Amino acid sequence: MGSGEHCVTWVSKFERAKKKANEIFQLDHFPEYISYFILVYDFEDIKSGEEKYQAEFVLTQSAYDSSRERSAISDYYYEPCAVWMNNSEGQKLMFLKFPRHKGWKITTAFRRRSFTVNIYIKFNSFREINVLLKQLTDIYANQSNCDIQFLFQDGQKIGGHISILAARSPVFATMINNQPTKTDPVLINDTQLDIFKELLHFIYSGRTRVPLTETSVWSLFTAAEKYNVARLKEECTRFLLIQIRASNAIDWLVLADFHSIQSVKEAAVKILTANFKTIFPTHEWEEFAKSYPDLCLPITLTTFEQINS
Repeated sequence: MGSGEHCVTWVSKFERAKKKANEIFQLDHFPEYISYFILVYDFEDIKSGEEKYQAEFVLTQSAYDSSRERSAISDYYYEPCAVWMNNSEGQKLMFLKFPRHKGWKITTAFRRRSFTVNIYIKFNSFREINVLLKQLTDIYANQSNCDIQFLFQDGQKIGGHISILAARSPVFATMINNQPTKTDPVLINDTQLDIFKELLHFIYSGRTRVPLTETSVWSLFTAAEKYNVARLKEECTRFLLIQIRASNAIDWLVLADFHSIQSVKEAAVKILTANFKTIFPTHEWEEFAKSYPDLCLPITLTTFEQINS
């Protein structure tokens, strides 16, 4: 790709029962507050009985806040300067920009229900920021010139850089300042080594080394909470809201209540209420009701109110 250009390949098909769909994706090697996008498409038949459809694609950038990291980057670099796709004939179809909504839109025709779309997103000279992020990540990955060591109970160590860690985490800053001797390793006895490595990788690069999973996300959220890495907490919360479903809603409600993640609590309650008839007879619900009656009661009352209304 050319300088500042990024290609996203999207494979989908038009479902008659669901004429509108959306997908969230992330561009590689970008800070998370720049990289998340939402793609929404809507379609209609051009002629009844024929395999020809008119589709509208809307691309919007995920919402961001005015954080310390964000404020250092101008909108000139933060927002795409052009978005386009290529049709089956290889023609370049440009999206129209809607500055008011920070989005891009295009309406075009397709001859098949199943399709593959290459969407190109271009930024203004973002190369310098990408290079800086890669250099910082390489310094950590290669353990170059580390001036602090973290020691784990099994004797393993991982290095870091005081100035970077202190700037990105007030907890690390306090921990480092309270060390009797700056050359002594810092003992880590409450976080697993692999989770701690992911935490450090995020501090240096703005993204995790490997994709989040349902197995790792809560441990990583706990580490981000302990070391006050707000961006990583947001990243984990975003993942939880996307991945929550009826099969994990009970466990995640308990964990979200413990960690005071209100948005995940609300999402879990909504899913449990909507699926109450199938969840209520299960052993898992019985154990949940016994152990967490304060969390169970509002769901039960809301469900019965809906049934009786």
